[in-house]
Amino acid sequence: MLHKVKIRAATQDSHKTSKLSVERIEGYDFTPGQATEVVLDQQGDRDNSSLFTFTSLSGYPYIGFSIKTYPERHGELEKMWSLQGGDYLLTSHPWGAIDYQGSGMFIADGAGITPFRSIFRDLHNQGELQKNISFTRITTGATSLPPLNSRQAPVIMPVSTQTEEGEGEGFQQGRIDSSVLRGFLGRIKPDYCYVCGTTDVAEDAISALKELEIDNSKIVCENS
Repeated sequence: MLHKVKIRAATQDSHKTSKLSVERIEGYDFTPGQATEVVLDQQGDRDNSSLFTFTSLSGYPYIGFSIKTYPERHGELEKMWSLQGGDYLLTSHPWGAIDYQGSGMFIADGAGITPFRSIFRDLHNQGELQKNISFTRITTGATSLPPLNSRQAPVIMPVSTQTEEGEGEGFQQGRIDSSVLRGFLGRIKPDYCYVCGTTDVAEDAISALKELEIDNSKIVCENS
């Protein structure tokens, strides 16, 4: 079932990301980390959907999304970039397997940080954020999501896989594998390991965690 919602405001965060604030439907509840299918309420676009993670919390009077665009690609995301307050979207029911189960290490690839931002914000509101450690992987071009507010973010340890000269400067370099994760696991000793990103990166991270004998029940990802 799709719900028609009105956009309250659309603001640009950076040259590649914008934020959408849409009206909240009564009874539309979700947990931090979940996502929904979003459809443009325009002729010819209602059969095409894109997946967006909620950046707002369930108790907020609005629903928030962050949209990242890719200039080299054309499609729904490019059209969403031009949306303004007063336009309409269609949203499906909330879904997703990523939710907070306990303190741990967060492994994100690029925009994969988005579900964790909601979790961090929720933990901050509960005064529980200091118990968490975040570990994020910066991909080519780096994540264009705005920095997490220092009051809402745990410790972030970036690792860059940039290969072009000047990219990833100041970050730990290398592929995220068992040798990289072993050091973090040894220092952090997380109760859970949260993973979100592109399929290949997520699969590599999960394989590395299992290689390090992290039990599958302690790995939180979309397929968990």
